[in-house]
Amino acid sequence: MRPFQSTGVRTLPVALALLVSSLAVASCNWAGGCAGVGYHAVHVTIRDQQGNPIAIGATVTLHDGAYLERAGTQYDPLNVYAAADRGGRRYDIQVTKSHYNERWVRGVRAPGGGCVTGHEEEPVTITVPVVLTLAAGAPPVRSVSLLPPHILLDRPPWQGVGTFTAYVDANVGLSRDVLWRISGDTGSVDFDAATGTVRYRCRSRSGNLIVTARSIEDTLVFGVADVAVQGHPATPADPPCS
Repeated sequence: MRPFQSTGVRTLPVALALLVSSLAVASCNWAGGCAGVGYHAVHVTIRDQQGNPIAIGATVTLHDGAYLERAGTQYDPLNVYAAADRGGRRYDIQVTKSHYNERWVRGVRAPGGGCVTGHEEEPVTITVPVVLTLAAGAPPVRSVSLLPPHILLDRPPWQGVGTFTAYVDANVGLSRDVLWRISGDTGSVDFDAATGTVRYRCRSRSGNLIVTARSIEDTLVFGVADVAVQGHPATPADPPCS
């Protein structure tokens, strides 16, 4: 664990916020420092002017004097989480995203103090809503993001089916539909090209696939996700596929 730094730039690791926030884990404190444990004092929700969630690909920067903290997400279309180990501070919050105008929310007081453990008696989270506006010259179709970005398929009792959701950032009036395709070890799954759903097929070798979703309005704009498929037998004691 690293000592606490009151100044400088810290880039947060990307984490699956919904999963991490459900874990009850203890914080570490020593010599006035602490390590963040997955709970956060600041939640920034990011939408466009039509109310669509556009957090993926955005960068949230907390400013507190010389201290900067940057956060982003690959997993949550709406929320970016920050200030896991600096509750009780006042921040100017900067939100940037390609093709959008920069947005500032100033003087946001993060509740709590020090590490945020998730076990406080009083709420220690503040939600900061941000609406981004398009920058001049922004393309009509800006991005396609797939969630989840990674799927592992295996036979029962493990997950045997995965469905991807495509989040298309495009102008009002344009279709959000996408064209789905897979590449790689395609024999490892059954694939529904209408819904982006993959189903496990038990094979003797493990496989890896890439799922691609392209905007039907602009096929140069696409998103990708990967699928890992467990083969059997995986160990000498593992029964083969039936």
